[in-house]
Amino acid sequence: MTTKLHFYDTSPCVTILREQENGVLHAELRKPGADISDLPEDQQAEIKAIWTKKVIADFKASEEAFKKQFEAEHKPILILTKKQLLFFFLSIGVFEEDIEAALKSTPEALIEWKYSETFLKENVIIEPLFEYFDIDAAEIEAIFQYAAGL
Repeated sequence: MTTKLHFYDTSPCVTILREQENGVLHAELRKPGADISDLPEDQQAEIKAIWTKKVIADFKASEEAFKKQFEAEHKPILILTKKQLLFFFLSIGVFEEDIEAALKSTPEALIEWKYSETFLKENVIIEPLFEYFDIDAAEIEAIFQYAAGL
């Protein structure tokens, strides 16, 4: 015999499933919030175990969802100095003149590069600049973490 719980609001509705010889399940449905004390003790224990597993599983799922949301909302903001970015580009063989040449076609971007001291990865020049040097946009986060240590 297999016991399963269905939930309506906060009260369990106990469903007892009996497997038939042909593999079809027969369900005996009790009213929501039904007292399980009239069931045999082994069924009561099974129902309580299922209920406990459900409560624990729900708690773990909500805890995991909360952790993910918290991490997404509280992700550290990486700010690089121009010096750190220059050291990174130098490590891949790109010089400051190359960066300025890459930004030359967009005067606003060139001004941003020349006169900014710090850069967020969301800065408007970061993604196009990295693309110009064939650096995948997906790598920007890792590069910022690496460059923060330079």
